[in-house]
Amino acid sequence: VRYRAKWRIAFDQLLRLDGNGVRFDWLTFDEGYGSKVPFLKLLDLGGQRFVAEVPVSFSVRTEDGGPARRADAVLTAQAAAGGARWRQRRETVADAWWRGAEAEVVVGRRRMRLVAAVNEASAEVKYFVTNAVGEPLRAVLSVAFRRATIEHTFRLAKGEAGLTHYEGRQYT
Repeated sequence: VRYRAKWRIAFDQLLRLDGNGVRFDWLTFDEGYGSKVPFLKLLDLGGQRFVAEVPVSFSVRTEDGGPARRADAVLTAQAAAGGARWRQRRETVADAWWRGAEAEVVVGRRRMRLVAAVNEASAEVKYFVTNAVGEPLRAVLSVAFRRATIEHTFRLAKGEAGLTHYEGRQYT
């Protein structure tokens, strides 16, 4: 067995799925995958739309050949707080209200869009990068926040199966 990065394993799985005729409208994923520029570039080259959560320190450029800047320097939390309002619908708790702002950026020589979103109640700030530059901000945020629903479903299922504290990556 040889080491392969998780993003590389994920990309190989996507290639295998594509070879079997399975294609996704969108992909969304956390900072662990979103911070991997080669992964984002490969998805974009393959025409796969995605919304990737990225760390605030994620490097972007506002123009080709321009200086690299942190995501939170390009789009501040204050800019997001003054942006468009969006509701994250929830079934088991109250809906969450977010505000978001966007900016065109360059990531790995590819044109993308940086999105900053701030929760109105908690002031939590999230940053996303997407290659769906022509899609409305509402659509991008809808995709980005679907991850929370999926993670909640997995958490419930693991609890019902008695695997609440089970960690699948370690032998013990």
